Amino acid sequence: MNIDKFIDYLSDRDADGIEWYFREDHNDPEIEASRLLELSSEVFTSIEKLSTEFEEKQICMGLRYLVNPSCGPIPYFYVDTSVEFTVRVHAISSMESLFRALFAKIPDEDGLYINMPGLRLSYKETCYMWWDMFPRHGSPRRADLDRTDDVILQTIVSILQLPSQACRESALHGLGHWSLSRSEDVEKAIRAFLAHATPDLKAYAVDAMRGRVQ
Repeated sequence: MNIDKFIDYLSDRDADGIEWYFREDHNDPEIEASRLLELSSEVFTSIEKLSTEFEEKQICMGLRYLVNPSCGPIPYFYVDTSVEFTVRVHAISSMESLFRALFAKIPDEDGLYINMPGLRLSYKETCYMWWDMFPRHGSPRRADLDRTDDVILQTIVSILQLPSQACRESALHGLGHWSLSRSEDVEKAIRAFLAHATPDLKAYAVDAMRGRVQ
């Protein structure tokens, strides 16, 4: 499957009714895991163009399929050690491009998600829930996943540095879920952020540092 067909598979869908990956007639693509991650990386890095071709809800359903293990098998491949490390690293790191090109455009005036939740299958909701949906939060600690965990955390921290309230809130949400397994790394990242955090994010940042996120 080439990237154009994969994009159509993800996004050229009816946006009404039950989500396409939950329908009885749905079939997951029979493609090897490494290729699916390569295609996912291409989606993340070309998201700005795709967002002009499909509706918001169509895009969000496709993105959920790529990150939420409740929607399909692809999310598990990011942390599947049988898949080549470099392929998995590239797919995870490419998520920053998604945040930078798509979610960073959510207006700051929309407010924090925790105060003003976005509509279901909206950019705002998908952004906030991204690292919650992602299938690994570092626990239990696994030696064979240490390098992968490092990449995940590095990606989240890089998103925390984007000049976007929605992206920063999402990153803090994600770090909050990692506080149990990587408390020192999470505290270091959030304390650095607190030095220049806006007032509306400071309280949430402190909660995230202590793992008090939902």
